[in-house]
Amino acid sequence: QGFPCFQGRGQTTVPAKLMYKIAGDAESAIEWSSNDVRHAEVLGKERNRVDYYQYLNVPLLSDRHWFLRGYHEDHGDHLRFHWEKLDQGGPHSERFNHYTSTFPGAVEPIINVGAWVFRQVGETTKVRYYICTHPGGHIPDMMQSIGTERTLPHNLRDMFREGQRRWEISMQKSSSAQPD
Repeated sequence: QGFPCFQGRGQTTVPAKLMYKIAGDAESAIEWSSNDVRHAEVLGKERNRVDYYQYLNVPLLSDRHWFLRGYHEDHGDHLRFHWEKLDQGGPHSERFNHYTSTFPGAVEPIINVGAWVFRQVGETTKVRYYICTHPGGHIPDMMQSIGTERTLPHNLRDMFREGQRRWEISMQKSSSAQPD
């Protein structure tokens, strides 16, 4: 739609399957994201699909919130979690009404699509993060992409830190379970 999209890349020694699990866990972002995610709820799951809501506190601007449908996909050589906006009149209209009345000042982004892609290459996980978002609200055109451009590196860093934290915990558990 003529709005810029962004891509971030990185790599880690955390297994792709663990990173993929984190990417699709909307509720845990409250704990590990440096963005101020104040509320998150899984609205429903079906096969490889998850519908979810997140509310983000945004300093100096209107808060943002979104209703998204995420898809878990295993393509053999890579794992992908991608999302798109969920139709407001869809299967969760009751929750939509609840959250829009609970947070009446929050703005829903006009565009919100993206993906996390994880490719295991030996001991290394190659990570790509794609995001296309239009924040909505009364933000001047020239400023609309700056927020995404600035938060993208933080999103990657946060994901890598949480992956490393969970990986270390799983390694400690597996080493403590080994007989002496």
